[in-house]
Amino acid sequence: MIDRHLSLAGPVLLALIGTLSCQDSSGRQLSREGYVHAPSQEAIAWVDSDRLLFFHLDDWMAGPDAIQPSCDSSGVYQLASTGERRPIRIGEQICEVRDASGADVSSDGRYLIYSEDGRLHRLDLQSGRQVTLTDSGVRLAQLPSWSPADQRIAFVARSSHSDSAGRPTLYLVNPDGTGLRQVRPLGERYIETSPSWSPDSRSLVIGVYPNGGRRPETVAEIVVLDTLGQSWRVVGAGHEPSWSPTGQWIAYLSFSRAGDDTSNTWTSSIQLMKPDGTGRRELDTTTTEQTAFGRFRDRTLNGSPFGRLVWSRDGARLAFRRIFGGRSTMWAIEVDGTGLTQLSPGDAASPPGR
Repeated sequence: MIDRHLSLAGPVLLALIGTLSCQDSSGRQLSREGYVHAPSQEAIAWVDSDRLLFFHLDDWMAGPDAIQPSCDSSGVYQLASTGERRPIRIGEQICEVRDASGADVSSDGRYLIYSEDGRLHRLDLQSGRQVTLTDSGVRLAQLPSWSPADQRIAFVARSSHSDSAGRPTLYLVNPDGTGLRQVRPLGERYIETSPSWSPDSRSLVIGVYPNGGRRPETVAEIVVLDTLGQSWRVVGAGHEPSWSPTGQWIAYLSFSRAGDDTSNTWTSSIQLMKPDGTGRRELDTTTTEQTAFGRFRDRTLNGSPFGRLVWSRDGARLAFRRIFGGRSTMWAIEVDGTGLTQLSPGDAASPPGR
């Protein structure tokens, strides 16, 4: 394990990973060069009923392949039930954690686990101490997920051993980096998001593309497997599956074409099903927007639910992301389909506390 100390921007109660909007001289220069300010936000985890952790990345874009992050204002945030947000940590190190599917936070809000440079790292948000958890035994470690009691971390990596042919494999590791154990090789399958744990920590739900495809028309399989790697049950089809803390539901995204059968524009909805695949129903997050944003080589209607689905600790509601005009904002909805609420400002460019 590699241990290093990082400075904090202030006292840590609870954290939101993010990037504050930056309209300084570098931003003005990027604007002159044709870049458009495109901040994004995505929830990571509810720590309790009053506090939600989320990513906010402050990007400037001049096209899908021309992205310039504003790292000077990257940081860790706290969001209160009153809507107050304040920075806890700022700096380039957090800015490098590029996507919420590559990070997770322990149940007490103290430890951030994330992937960078193909390895897993654990960051203590109180002391600022960072520990590297994986070594040369695995490559391209990513998509970490804390177990409910913070005793284990599930993640995906490629084995360095020749007999595995470098294919994706699901692993477990202890929070201190010991006890690395292979759960199951994934073969040619592509896994799109972090595994989600059952409340008893005995099972995981994952979304996998059977043949490595990653487009909306290639629907991912939703698979429930045990942590011993002995069972493998396909219980549905969809994206971003997330197990509720009560164990009653698995939430996931379902994509459908917005228009005729030849259209490359899609819309999405949040669906619920029981862990055995029965009892499916839809939460009403329908968008009336007609404009769309790019997703891979396709487009998705603005306002469609998108990205990671994050359960509240009591399993009563879900936080998720919606994108409007290239800017993503966080929303929440009750598990009965009522109470659709915007959690972050419509103009994500407005920095909190400034």
